[in-house]
Amino acid sequence: MSEIYSHAEEVLIWLGKEWGNSDLALGSMRKISELALGTTVTLKERTLITDYKGHRAAWAAIGKLCRRDYWRRMWIIQEVQLARKLFIHCGGRSASWNALKDTLDLANRCLECKDLAKEKVLLDVANSLAARLETQRLKRESHGSTLKELLHDCRESLCTDQRDMIYALVGLASDCQCGELAVDYSKSLDQIYKDVLKLYSPGDSETGRVRMAVMWYDSATSYRIYSSHIWNSK
Repeated sequence: MSEIYSHAEEVLIWLGKEWGNSDLALGSMRKISELALGTTVTLKERTLITDYKGHRAAWAAIGKLCRRDYWRRMWIIQEVQLARKLFIHCGGRSASWNALKDTLDLANRCLECKDLAKEKVLLDVANSLAARLETQRLKRESHGSTLKELLHDCRESLCTDQRDMIYALVGLASDCQCGELAVDYSKSLDQIYKDVLKLYSPGDSETGRVRMAVMWYDSATSYRIYSSHIWNSK
């Protein structure tokens, strides 16, 4: 999958049908991006930045779009991190990933203003699941992430096959690019967790402990991985 996304000319994210004013959200994101690029826009559109409080509905719609359940899917992490060009589609409207990035940057700049620092609609955008994916994308472009860092960052993501909580990240992990952890779906979930532990044994730091997400919780029909500290046995 990682090769498919990294070699594709464009990757399209489909969020589903129009909902929660998503048309307004995507349109506003495009306008914000045009401002960031210096493209000529109308005076009314410029107020998306200069008059935030006059456009609360637009920011609320952007927040809803950025918090959709879609962003919790484990496999979209590869889409976002590896795609050369990425576009978001919802209903009949679309916007580039760069438009989302520019919107997140603006939300964070607004939050730096004392009178806006606690505005819930801005916080909903800046702290959204989509924002976390952008942070991970920037991290990868900068210096990459190890498997254990990805496990921590993506601990709230969901997948149908819980083995993908590991395998969906192997292609992204900076310390798994030379076959250190082979993808093998014939293995059980327990075996895969043991493989991950072996990858970091006998120690991972001067304190000799592995900081990694490896503990699971059985809730009748599904598993969830949580972050925990696993101490090395001597």
